[in-house]
Amino acid sequence: MVLTLSIEWVTDLDQSDAMGRQLPVASTPERAVSTPVELKNVYSGNNPNLALIRQQVPEHGNGRLSHQSVSGDLFVFRFERTTESYEIFIEQQRGYGGRACDTQATHRLGLSSDRPRICIGPGKEPRDLPTAMFLAMLWAERTSRYIRDGKPWS
Repeated sequence: MVLTLSIEWVTDLDQSDAMGRQLPVASTPERAVSTPVELKNVYSGNNPNLALIRQQVPEHGNGRLSHQSVSGDLFVFRFERTTESYEIFIEQQRGYGGRACDTQATHRLGLSSDRPRICIGPGKEPRDLPTAMFLAMLWAERTSRYIRDGKPWS
């Protein structure tokens, strides 16, 4: 399974690590460069693996993930860094096919706006990009399962 991640990087030279590699930070539109990255082998069995994601994804940055679930459903997520955590916006997903699609059944917020996002409990918000990606992928797998067979998330 190959996933595509586009991370927005700031191109200032003063934003680098000790090896001179560019560090991803919250970007401003006039300085942002989108870098597509293919993530490979980030699943263990049918579940995303946070340790494998961490090996391929920088700790911070805004970005977009195109993800195909194990059952073949396409999801597109947008990650936006806030002061202390990440918001995970759902840009594209399969319809619920007649299943309940309210906030509680789908673990989504912002349904009345044009920017729905994944609902994450207070105090459990992801603090880095790999964790946000892991949660988005896990949400996608649970959502695909729910759409196909109606099994609740727990």
